[in-house]
Amino acid sequence: MLGSQMLWQGSGDGSKGDSLLQIVDCFLFYFLLVSGLQLLYFALGGAFPFASFLAGLLSSVGMFVLTVGLRIHLSSSSSTPAPGPKLISKERAVLEWLACTSCLLLVAFALLA
Repeated sequence: MLGSQMLWQGSGDGSKGDSLLQIVDCFLFYFLLVSGLQLLYFALGGAFPFASFLAGLLSSVGMFVLTVGLRIHLSSSSSTPAPGPKLISKERAVLEWLACTSCLLLVAFALLA
């Protein structure tokens, strides 16, 4: 329990930021799990449609990376020193994440064709 509180760096009062970070962490776990399952299937079952395997792996790993960036922006506070990420609003961070996610999925769909 203490480790999860340190991970989410919340104020401990059950604020909206804590639950938002927990949801983002669930997304991260899901993308990591999907990537691992795809690699396991590739190792055991082969990758006959190789382009489909690449598209799936690219999209799941790319979504993981984009979501880590979102988590960094959501967990930063105004008290962080200057070397950290540039402070932007949470709404803008989510909109940028959605735009980058859309571009990533368009690339993944292009690999399927």
